[in-house]
Amino acid sequence: GEFTNYRASIVFDPDHLEQSQVSFTVDIDSVDTQNAERDAAMQTADWFDAGNHPTATFASDAITALGQGRYEARGTLTMRGVTRSVVFPFTFAVVEPEEGGTQQDGGQLARVEGAFPVARGEFGIGQGQWAGEGVIGDQVLIQVELTASTN
Repeated sequence: GEFTNYRASIVFDPDHLEQSQVSFTVDIDSVDTQNAERDAAMQTADWFDAGNHPTATFASDAITALGQGRYEARGTLTMRGVTRSVVFPFTFAVVEPEEGGTQQDGGQLARVEGAFPVARGEFGIGQGQWAGEGVIGDQVLIQVELTASTN
């Protein structure tokens, strides 16, 4: 599934990574798994407990270059009120607007893609009958695909 509502704050300069920082806030109630019953279940106390924890957040502490447009953001991920350190490897590239598309301000577009695994149990996601790995595995891959203006 995916989360359709999020906010991002990105200050990224490949030449000055020490001044770069990234943060994301995801609205848990925007989950879309293509199944309304499952989407509703994800809001409950057994899963994300959206009533008490309506957002998930990531905030970088440091970003380092790995070469060839690859980077790594170290930071904290908070879901369901639990905060853990994570490493988010990603690629960064300046891209052309899609055919027929234009940038309103004449700026360029940047494309960021990356993924990292988390153990959902460490965040208390999947409790009760869902706590084990019998039906759903503990490892979940968080993927980020973002295109943003570079201005």
